[in-house]
Amino acid sequence: MKKLLSLLLSSALMIGIILMPVSALSATQENEMIQAINALGIMLGDESGDMQLGRSVSRAEFATMAVKSTSFADLVSTPSVAPYPDVPRNHWSAPYVAQSIKLGFVSGYTDGTFRPNNQITLAEGTSIILKVLGYTPQATPQYFVGTYPQAQMALAEQFSLLDDMSITKPSDMMTRRDAMILFYNALTAPTVHGQPLLVSLGYPLTQSGEVDLLALINGAMDGPIIAVGNWQSKIGFPIHTGTIYQDGKKVSQSSIQEYDVIYWSDSMRSIWVYDERVSGTIQGLMPTAASPTTVQLAGQNYPITEASATYALSTLGSYELGDAVSLLLGRDGTVVGVADTTAATSSRVGLITSINQGGYTGTGGSYTADTMTILATDGKNYSYPVTNSQYDPGDVVRVSTQSSGGISITRAVGGAISGTVSSDGKTLGKLSFADDVEILDVSQKHHLGLRIYPSRLAGVNISKENVEYAERNENGDILRLVLNDVTGDVHQYGIVTDVQVIASDLYVSSAYTVLIDGSIIPIQFQGARYTTEKSPAKVAGSLQSPGDISTLRQAEIDYIEGQIVTADSNKHILSDDVQIYHKIKGDYFLSNLKKLDTEDVTLTAWYDKNSADGGRIRIIIAE
Repeated sequence: MKKLLSLLLSSALMIGIILMPVSALSATQENEMIQAINALGIMLGDESGDMQLGRSVSRAEFATMAVKSTSFADLVSTPSVAPYPDVPRNHWSAPYVAQSIKLGFVSGYTDGTFRPNNQITLAEGTSIILKVLGYTPQATPQYFVGTYPQAQMALAEQFSLLDDMSITKPSDMMTRRDAMILFYNALTAPTVHGQPLLVSLGYPLTQSGEVDLLALINGAMDGPIIAVGNWQSKIGFPIHTGTIYQDGKKVSQSSIQEYDVIYWSDSMRSIWVYDERVSGTIQGLMPTAASPTTVQLAGQNYPITEASATYALSTLGSYELGDAVSLLLGRDGTVVGVADTTAATSSRVGLITSINQGGYTGTGGSYTADTMTILATDGKNYSYPVTNSQYDPGDVVRVSTQSSGGISITRAVGGAISGTVSSDGKTLGKLSFADDVEILDVSQKHHLGLRIYPSRLAGVNISKENVEYAERNENGDILRLVLNDVTGDVHQYGIVTDVQVIASDLYVSSAYTVLIDGSIIPIQFQGARYTTEKSPAKVAGSLQSPGDISTLRQAEIDYIEGQIVTADSNKHILSDDVQIYHKIKGDYFLSNLKKLDTEDVTLTAWYDKNSADGGRIRIIIAE
């Protein structure tokens, strides 16, 4: 175990070294700062979106940024007189210079000028930032030890305002990058009232006290609007000059399609595009058809958040129970628009998990119908009303919405592929996985499945017999894939601690006690008899409706390095949810590798199949 722990610690230390922060600002950090400062409107780019971070920053620019970093930015207006002789009232910065003077952030020179174009120094910028936070030698002398600028620089260091700065001397001239970093650091610094500056502006910090970029961007977003008609005119900047995001990636303007849902931010000069839509027959409108807040489609309930969608689905609008529609979904999966299915149709591929009778109610009354539920490749469950279905649970099917609003169900076949998934999880044989690939691993016999990701299949050999369905996009990349129980992750794993079998000429009954994640689970079978061994086992199917129980394979562990386990001279991979037990006098106690390091024990790994076939070590027992 000492050798085992040393390897674990060695791995941890290596990871620590890799993650050690460096002094220079990374591209990712800088991009996050840009987005945060843009979202707050403190600093903006030019007409093309260029932040010009290498350019010097003037006194007028910095005074403007200071005002924009406060809640007083909304009070800015054109002054009735010039703030200074060299800042006439029609000067671009006059409103902000006037407000910054009023707030006590800046002042002019003894000759009566402001010198708006003078480059600002680090000491001047730091002093202004401290004033934004509420600290001045006059109002809070207890915070300033020494004279200007050493006292200001020392307090700035104390508040971490100078972190990641490339300049350190008070007399150093600031660039726009330096100003951006200074303002970004100020967001998490405490104001004189005790709360961080960002919180005083109405935005939260993360649990670790850092800038919550997602909350900032959400707050800066306008919209949504639907990409129909002259939608571009509602955005405050030319679309070709902004940055467009879709599915977390930058895309071109040509990627925006009709009926896409659009959000935007003028301050960030950014557009976010969402193209998720659900098509089918309206099965329910709740709580009332007069003012629905939820619509049911394909057995799923979708909240309605936009007034235009509420109107369209109400008794005053165009749609009612039984109508075929396409729901246009926004960034949070809620309904922001409604269109005819002829405008936006959809299809899904998945495993039929059940066919039951269901009831539907709405504006036109109520009815019952056989309902087919499928687990789609996106990992979500969808239900559809069907009649005289020729398919059974366990079948892999494609469900398509027809232009008439009806549902077409066909067997999903074709696209047989095979090969080994690369170690980086990017390719299967000679084919690449699409960036938005959807992979479903199913147990058809047990009507179960789960969505997995390419990284789970790294190094796994996949034969044609493993592939139930494969679909490729226009580039030939794998877009959707349904596998036949390749990973085994849909099943349950535990330790059989007791077995009772009753057999007669008429029937066989078996009862098992299984320890799963430290909990005792009783499982019974009628008319079947499986393993009678008291050992780690796989429970096929769900615990509510198990299919069978089979004993896992075992191997004595030599050593562990990261997720790789060498056992009986063979390499295996630990399951993400591996169960580790310490067996003491016949009883099992949940444990972990670090805790077991202090014990003189032998470790035994129990696995379902070899890692190259998709298997994992499911249980480790120390004795």
